[in-house]
Amino acid sequence: METEDQAQKSYGDVDGEYSYGEYEGSEGGEMEEETEKTVIEKKEICLSNPVVGYGAVINKKAQILGVKWKTDSTFNMKLILEGDSKNVAKMISYLNELDEVLKDSAAGKIILGESIIKKVNRTKGFDKFKWDIEKMAASIEVFLQVDHDQVQLVGYERRVNELIAYMYEKEAEFEQGDQTTQELNISTFHRAYKAQIQETAHELELQCEFGYDTIKVSGLQKNVDQVILYLLELESKVKRNLFPKYWDFKQPKSYCMINVHEQSEEFASIREQFEKTMKTSKIIAVSRVQNKFVMDHYVCMLQKRMELSLTEAANRKLLFFKSDKRKPSDIYQDSDTGFDIQYGSDGDYGWGLYFSEKASAFALDAYTVKNSRIMILADVFIGKPFESPPQRFVKAPEGYDCVRGLPPIKKKLKIEDSQVYVVYNNFYSYPLYVIEYC
Repeated sequence: METEDQAQKSYGDVDGEYSYGEYEGSEGGEMEEETEKTVIEKKEICLSNPVVGYGAVINKKAQILGVKWKTDSTFNMKLILEGDSKNVAKMISYLNELDEVLKDSAAGKIILGESIIKKVNRTKGFDKFKWDIEKMAASIEVFLQVDHDQVQLVGYERRVNELIAYMYEKEAEFEQGDQTTQELNISTFHRAYKAQIQETAHELELQCEFGYDTIKVSGLQKNVDQVILYLLELESKVKRNLFPKYWDFKQPKSYCMINVHEQSEEFASIREQFEKTMKTSKIIAVSRVQNKFVMDHYVCMLQKRMELSLTEAANRKLLFFKSDKRKPSDIYQDSDTGFDIQYGSDGDYGWGLYFSEKASAFALDAYTVKNSRIMILADVFIGKPFESPPQRFVKAPEGYDCVRGLPPIKKKLKIEDSQVYVVYNNFYSYPLYVIEYC
């Protein structure tokens, strides 16, 4: 059953003239067979409601029944009908039904409120769910007019408010986002923090499946975006933490030597370690080596070790290097390996790269330049050390990363005490500082 507003939107007004129409078909046996005698009758009917706006729907019914009709020129709620008596009677019945509909429509205003016009802002959520909103508007008989930045709603107050509430729901749905599944690339940095990534994904109500170098995440798009940001921040944070404490990330050159200021905290920590066993010597200058090529090798090794053990990957020490008279610049200026085991030393633990916590252990081997000497203080990956008295090693035993010397049983060590570490891998150390002293 159509309401007043619907009909007014769909059909034209009554024009006050007879409306003629040809027979278009029967409606439930409304037309008599042509063999029956036709009795032409003219009747008037008074309705309780104006029929302005319902001319088209009345005219269609009249065409079907073959009835002529018009409104009275002095009283538009009065209609004059002319046609077959039986069909005129059916037309009167139809008009009475229409009159009841108009009564119900007037009564509905008490419940639904008066017709109003409201404007709301046009949003991205409205544009995304426009079809759903328009369908809802049609079902509750609210007219929508969409402008560039606003939406105008016309209809009964209660229904307009109902549609606005529905639009708010759709806007909230839009802001929440769509469900999605994405496959994200991960690196060694991420693989070492699998548990933390899973916990973060769970907090964001995401499902995740780990592959070796990818992670598949499923859930709301906005939450997937958050976990992507988390992965980027995690990688950046972990990578930075693997670099030496005082590394200058703003330095544009791939290789440079940075002078460490004598009044700085960095200089003080180096001097303290040096002077523990070199009390009679004086530091002239300290330079930090920033060789990005060699550091990249070192950091790459560390991140690989992180996959096996986070705690062991963090086990690093600043140790003095035994150079055996090799020119230090050949080590820290190298763009390939830095420390190279082929230029190592043959000591109590076989051929390897020897480091010590004590500067005095290698003081006699320091490189001499004019009236001063040069020693390298290295960042060394210890990992899991194998403790052993002197014996010949080719590499650290299986499951260990280096050899740490123990006091000898009978034989005197070439290196003065057990604070020596020997590594057998080119990428387990980085020449971080060059110390010039006298």
